[in-house]
Amino acid sequence: MQRLEVPRQTLILNHHRRVNEGTSTGKPLYEQERLGAEGEYYASPIAAIGHVYLASSRGTITTIRAGDALQVEARNDLGESVMTTPAIADSKLYIRSANHLWAFGRK
Repeated sequence: MQRLEVPRQTLILNHHRRVNEGTSTGKPLYEQERLGAEGEYYASPIAAIGHVYLASSRGTITTIRAGDALQVEARNDLGESVMTTPAIADSKLYIRSANHLWAFGRK
């Protein structure tokens, strides 16, 4: 199980489900909602600019909006496994998959 602190919330990722706790109350905002991307999650989730990015071992990158309800913004399948935590630098999202280093963002 992995935890990620974002303002007013703690996100807990367990396999391919997300639990969201409000940090002011400590009570779950929602529990056991599926992300819609199969596979184990070995990479830590990362947060930036109101979004959380999750990488499944099967290579699906799921982008969710940080908030009180599960709102999946995008799912992108890289077609190869991802076992490392994505990184953010210079306004780009970097993801290392089994055979490639991907960079997403504007030039």
